[in-house]
Amino acid sequence: MINNYIKNAKFIMSNRLKFIKLLVFVFVLSLINISYSNAACDFDGLRIGEKSSDAEGTFGEAITENNIGVITVVPEEACPGENLEDVSVQIIISGDEIAGFRFELDNQDNEQFLYQYVVRTYGPIEGAERKNWTGHKTWKIFDQEVIYSKSFFLKRLEEELIVTNSKHRDTFVDHDPDLDEPEEEQ
Repeated sequence: MINNYIKNAKFIMSNRLKFIKLLVFVFVLSLINISYSNAACDFDGLRIGEKSSDAEGTFGEAITENNIGVITVVPEEACPGENLEDVSVQIIISGDEIAGFRFELDNQDNEQFLYQYVVRTYGPIEGAERKNWTGHKTWKIFDQEVIYSKSFFLKRLEEELIVTNSKHRDTFVDHDPDLDEPEEEQ
């Protein structure tokens, strides 16, 4: 009888430890999942490279110039729960594909709302802890290229975040026709 009691006690203890380990594992996994799911703006599930009609069907028609379209999105719709109210959020269209997403902040109060989002989402920027830091940082995350820049113009904070990929990167380079080489006259 005592032997049965000891066997039952060992069985219960070993299963209790397995159960506790399982609970800890599930808890840690749920924390990772929560932090990942809130890690970046979702844009209602739109992805770079998808058809522009998907974006226009969800967020409205693009304003197009020189084959580049821009859809301005309400920050709370693209990034629910983030503190991006003063940030201009745009979906950029190239041809008939989503080329990426642009976030811009021009803030005379010098509040770093976009910087705080970038650090939460993509990680710290070395040296940028100082409020007067200016510069840029790039990340390559899987097939995405993320570019953050911060500068001051006339004492106003200007921040920009671009999320794109290598195929569409050049879409975000401003094209100035005055810088084209002159054509040779014949």
